[in-house]
Amino acid sequence: MIGAPLWSVMHSGSRFALATAALVASGCAATGGTLPDRPAPGTPFHQIMAAIAADRGATATAVEEYLATAEAGNDAAASRRAAVYAFEHDYDAAALRAARRWAALEPAEPAAHRLVARLLVRRNDVSGAVDHAEAAIVGPAQRDEAATAALADALAGEQNQDAVARVLGRIGARAASVSPTLQLALGSAALQAGDDVLAEAAARTLLAASPDAELRTEAEVLVGRALAARGDTAAALDWLRSRRVAGSPLGLELEYVGLLAADDRVEDALIELATIGKRYPDEPRIRRLRALIGKDGPDRRDAFEDFRALIAVPEFADEAGFRLAEMSIREQQYEQAVQLLARIGDGPWLLPAQDGLARLAEAGGEGEAAERLWERVAERYPQRAFEAEAYRAALLDRLGRTDDALRLMTRNLLHRPDDVGTLLNRGALLDRIGRHDEAIADMTAAVRILPDSAVALNALGYTLSIRTSRQTEALGYIRRALERSPDSAAIMDSYGWVLFRLGRLPEARSFLQYAYSQLADPEIAAHLGEVMWRQGDRDAARTLWQDAREKHPQNEPLQETVKRLLD
Repeated sequence: MIGAPLWSVMHSGSRFALATAALVASGCAATGGTLPDRPAPGTPFHQIMAAIAADRGATATAVEEYLATAEAGNDAAASRRAAVYAFEHDYDAAALRAARRWAALEPAEPAAHRLVARLLVRRNDVSGAVDHAEAAIVGPAQRDEAATAALADALAGEQNQDAVARVLGRIGARAASVSPTLQLALGSAALQAGDDVLAEAAARTLLAASPDAELRTEAEVLVGRALAARGDTAAALDWLRSRRVAGSPLGLELEYVGLLAADDRVEDALIELATIGKRYPDEPRIRRLRALIGKDGPDRRDAFEDFRALIAVPEFADEAGFRLAEMSIREQQYEQAVQLLARIGDGPWLLPAQDGLARLAEAGGEGEAAERLWERVAERYPQRAFEAEAYRAALLDRLGRTDDALRLMTRNLLHRPDDVGTLLNRGALLDRIGRHDEAIADMTAAVRILPDSAVALNALGYTLSIRTSRQTEALGYIRRALERSPDSAAIMDSYGWVLFRLGRLPEARSFLQYAYSQLADPEIAAHLGEVMWRQGDRDAARTLWQDAREKHPQNEPLQETVKRLLD
């Protein structure tokens, strides 16, 4: 059984106590006073136990009992309840079993197929996800745009956007006509997955097919973002400028201003924003963008006042509070930061806010208080428990409680075995404590789930390089990572290091020097210095290491390298 024993969740104050007592009494009478070890699945017992467990916050027990009820009979409602409850509480393995049963019992129910599709996307099972995604959007006669929009919304929040793009792309390729909703979702997923070419193509297909003004605006913005992602900021600005006409939608105008600011044309961006503000007085989105542009500038007072004003706007209140807390921490106003972060409730800013509070406690030497904070988050927001536990595991690791962190990560993977973040974090921890084969197994699993993730590819490649003799294989993984994130100094460092391990010293030095010029990281300095040392350029290596040690005296990889080669 997962979690607490069944009987531990029973309590006399529960609204289910009388019903439970009646069941127990009837069971005793039927068996001469002897209760069975466990009632057979499918009886009301499991439904009641699930409800009691959910009422008490015993999520693992509730998941198990709901699933037992679902799998014991042919009740579609029971399968739906089990699937939705398990999914909302991040028990993906149980959710997939229940959702598949729900879809089998109600094959015409789009919600069942959407849920199966989401869970299969997490496993990178594109073919299976396509089948269920199509079942979710194809009605008796034709594709349903409303159902397509519901599917797109459901898939938009998934981490594996590469798989989402492949699912939507296959569905679009099979269609007899263009679905504007599907094209927009495909373009957005492709952009998040790093495929700017596909993103632009999908957006332009939508522009050619749809007369809907709102969808066209979103497609125009998507083309601009795809061009910017390609590194062609000038083309992106030209495109957005060409789409701006009298009365242009505010979203398009703000996209243009945001891109100006991202291109370090802050003054131009603020001038444009002031002009737009005359058309939209008191528009909070304008105030928000102005604050975001100014918060890292030399004079942050206006940004601070803008964020303070936005706290009164429900749509932006939590983000504004978080940004104000960031600015307060920068000014060492820690009490003010704590007050701001503590006010942020459930929503997209909850976990970043709680992480801020936990890190402030940790920095003040209150590690146990930080851990209790994450425990309270998991209790108060059971639908965020998995994420809260992931944060708690990272905290325990930072506090040096390696065994506790490892146990927590392993427990989380029982429920979400395909969570790439947890696999990579556990892999990194296992590698640090010398369990290298297990670390590589976790990282390999992460790459199997997200084969185009630069982070996963780099982690696996680098670990293979430093822990095994499989240098050619490592080079292949890191090359793929670099193709997907060509500007990442960390991946360039990995690539340079594996070239060094292969004996290709001039190439290794070139990559490592460029990586260090982009990010003066002590581990990159350690690698670059070792290449210099091997090439006989030892004075340059000593100078590099001395400078890095002055700035990062506690960095272990740097200290190990220097000690190994100089002592």
